[in-house]
Amino acid sequence: TSTREMVLLYLVAALLGSCAEGTQVPGSQTLSQRYLDPVVITGAEVPSLLGCADCVDNLVAFSWTDGAWSQAPLQVDERHIQDYYNIKNGHCLLYDRNMTGLVYADPGTYSGADDDDTLDMDDEIVFMARFVGEKSDGMSSPEGVVEGMMEELEVLDPVTDISLGFMYLFLSDGSLDQAAGNPLVEYVFNLTATDESGSNAYFDVYHNEKISPDAESKNPENSYFKSKNYQRHF
Repeated sequence: TSTREMVLLYLVAALLGSCAEGTQVPGSQTLSQRYLDPVVITGAEVPSLLGCADCVDNLVAFSWTDGAWSQAPLQVDERHIQDYYNIKNGHCLLYDRNMTGLVYADPGTYSGADDDDTLDMDDEIVFMARFVGEKSDGMSSPEGVVEGMMEELEVLDPVTDISLGFMYLFLSDGSLDQAAGNPLVEYVFNLTATDESGSNAYFDVYHNEKISPDAESKNPENSYFKSKNYQRHF
C-alpha cells in the first residue's frame, strides 16, 4: 500500500525584508515573498518515515507542476542528544555537570555520529519554499523512486495561513541525487594549522584551547560558505 499522508507544514524561516521574485503557484498569494525561505520539518512530523534506514541518504523531493514531476533539492540533517563535555573533548567548566543538548551529528567532528542511523524524530528535512508545486493527481510516480512510498506535504505561510503549495517526498531507488543535481550551497571547511606530520585533519589539529598564549585563534582556518545569493569566508 502506498503512503499518502497529508502533513500541514508551516514555513520555518525569519521574515526577510527583501525577497526575490518567484513563480506563483495557482491559488498561492505569497510564494514570491517566500522565494528565499526554507521549509524545515523534523522526522516527528512525518511519522510514516520514522525508522526508514535509507531515508537519510536517499529521501528525495518532487513537486507536481503543469502535469509533470520536477525534482527539488532536499537535505536531511541528522541530530542527536550529545554531552557538551564530549563536544569540548577535554577539560572544560562543564565537567560533571551533565549538560547535554540537541545538536547536529557529524562523525567528522567531536559531536560524533547519530547513534540512530535511520530517520528519527529529531532529524531535519529541508527544502526551499520556492520549489513547491500543485497538488498531484495521484496517478503516477516520478522515475527513479521506490513504488508505494510517498509523503504528501502541504506548505502554509505562517503569517497568513495561505497554502503556498505542495511537496512530495519519495525514497530514491539509488539512481537520484538528493540535491537534484542542483546543490544550493557550497561549504568548504579547511583548518590551516598542521601537526608534526603535516596533517591538518580535524581530529589531529582541532583544539578547544589556544595552543599558545599569543596565538590569534584556537583553530585558524581558511573556509568558506557560498550560495547564489551571498558568501562568507572564515
